[in-house]
Amino acid sequence: MEDKYKESVTNFCFNNLISLYMLVSESPGFVTTEQRNAYLLKRLKAQCKMAENKPIKKEIKTMIVKAKSLNIEQQLLKLSEVISNNNILAEAEEVCV
Repeated sequence: MEDKYKESVTNFCFNNLISLYMLVSESPGFVTTEQRNAYLLKRLKAQCKMAENKPIKKEIKTMIVKAKSLNIEQQLLKLSEVISNNNILAEAEEVCV
């Protein structure tokens, strides 16, 4: 179960960040934090209903509720970094054991 949860979180973060950065690269001008948050919020609402995100549905809803008071892009970056560091730590533990 934990592996499925980690996989869901990792895919969720990377897919949303890639989608955001594609939007930013296609935009002719600067994309403000408010515009980025609005885009990500729209994606979060749509992804909350997707079956593949069922293991993390509660966390997605929490992000939607708190969207006005936080930078969603920064939260996704932090979350993906934590998962990456956790995976590196787990791999190191396996090598040492």
